[in-house]
Amino acid sequence: MYGHAPRFDRRGKQRHPGNGFYKTRHLIGRPDFRFHDLRHFAATMAAISGAMTKELMQFAGHGDSHVAMRYQEAVNDRKRELAQRMAALATDAASP
Repeated sequence: MYGHAPRFDRRGKQRHPGNGFYKTRHLIGRPDFRFHDLRHFAATMAAISGAMTKELMQFAGHGDSHVAMRYQEAVNDRKRELAQRMAALATDAASP
C-alpha cells in the first residue's frame, strides 16, 4: 500500500487506499476501527501461527524487539486460555 506507485481509477482520478476502508468501517458499524488495527491483527495472527520475534519484526517493519514482543504476548495469553479450558474439561470429565 505505502511505498507503491499511485493508482488511478477509470476517469484518471488518483485512488487513495484508505477511502474504501473508511467508508466500510461505517457500513459495518465500527467507526472506531483504525487502519492500524488491521496491521495489529495481522502481526498477532503471525505470532499465533508461530512466527518468531525476528520474523515478526521483519513482517511488521519494527526496528525494536520490544514492540514485536507485544504480539508474542498474545500467544502466551492464548496458551493460558487454552490451558484453563483443558483443565475445565478434565475436571468435568472426572466429576461423577
